[in-house]
Amino acid sequence: MAVYLHWNYACRAKLLDDSADKAVFRAFKNRVCIAQALYLAAALMCFVNTYPSVAVTISIQLNYALALFFSPKGGPNKEVELVDE
Repeated sequence: MAVYLHWNYACRAKLLDDSADKAVFRAFKNRVCIAQALYLAAALMCFVNTYPSVAVTISIQLNYALALFFSPKGGPNKEVELVDE
């Protein structure tokens, strides 16, 4: 949660680049909060059985490092259409 607190402070203190819009800030906050909730669930699983807890923790880490399981809307290979002006 320290990352979330630092990000929130940086946003409020206007320490970030102006080129990023509010969607970037919201996406980062959502990503941190969801990851922390998933890690909490994996930690609580250790009271039932440690092996699935470790497996879930590793899969969460792989997901956020490599974007294996959950990708943004449209998928990771979504083609972007360029518009000529």
